[in-house]
Amino acid sequence: MGLGETAEDRIDMAVSLRRLGIKSVPVNLLNPIPGTPMEKQKPLDNEELRRIVAVYRFLLPDASIRLAGGRGLLADQGKSYVTGLILKKFNESGKSAAYYKAAMSGNHRNPDGTILPGDALDVKARSGISQPIEEMCPYVYETAVSPHLASRLEKNPIQWDEILRGFDRLCQQYEYITAEGSGGILCPLRFDREKIMLEDFIKARNFHCLLVADAGFGTINSVVLTAEYMKARSLCIKGIIFNHFEEGNVLHEDNRYLCEKLTGLKVLACVKNGEEHLPLSFEELEPLYE
Repeated sequence: MGLGETAEDRIDMAVSLRRLGIKSVPVNLLNPIPGTPMEKQKPLDNEELRRIVAVYRFLLPDASIRLAGGRGLLADQGKSYVTGLILKKFNESGKSAAYYKAAMSGNHRNPDGTILPGDALDVKARSGISQPIEEMCPYVYETAVSPHLASRLEKNPIQWDEILRGFDRLCQQYEYITAEGSGGILCPLRFDREKIMLEDFIKARNFHCLLVADAGFGTINSVVLTAEYMKARSLCIKGIIFNHFEEGNVLHEDNRYLCEKLTGLKVLACVKNGEEHLPLSFEELEPLYE
């Protein structure tokens, strides 16, 4: 969205998607970058974004609508989607729960210069938690690249102490904190004169991890390699959650079986497209937060 299309164009696309029976609809927003053909295109503001999402929700009531916020590198494993469902489970159980992400890149910049923290907005909307957006992520970048590169390009380097302080403040206010990884396990948060990896953050606060993976093509390789890397570095993995799972799909069922066999980890839940509730009870979820 934001390429210069009309409102009628957007509606036509939604109608076409409904006709085709599409159940997963990522809404991508143009992120005008200097030096590209669309660099002078005016970004969409918040109100326009709300109207687009409202129209698509009305025309596609059964589809999973995901805000990509202009992030060309959006990981389709759906970590933020699953995180939102986890926090929703805590919230509905009357628990005090919060969300944290050390850094997020590829976000939409408003005309007034502020940047929308896309993942945080999505998690808050999906979960219904009362936590202020400002507490959720200390480093929010516009450029759609890995956080280590975005921070360098935007001249706002990630500071180790600031990441830890932000998380520790939440621990003093909330019962349960769910921290989402910034990219995959090997994604650097900073890589210049100072090197900060995602695993450093995990080790610093002794996190127990859930591995969120897409149920489809290529997941065996990514899940097994991630699990083996984490085990080699003594990072605790509590289990796997599959997203975009389709019951009866031979590929998805086989991926679940092989990922369990090859990693020794249990698939704790399989989240279907558009699912509004995590298929785990609070009693099953709570012990993962030790």
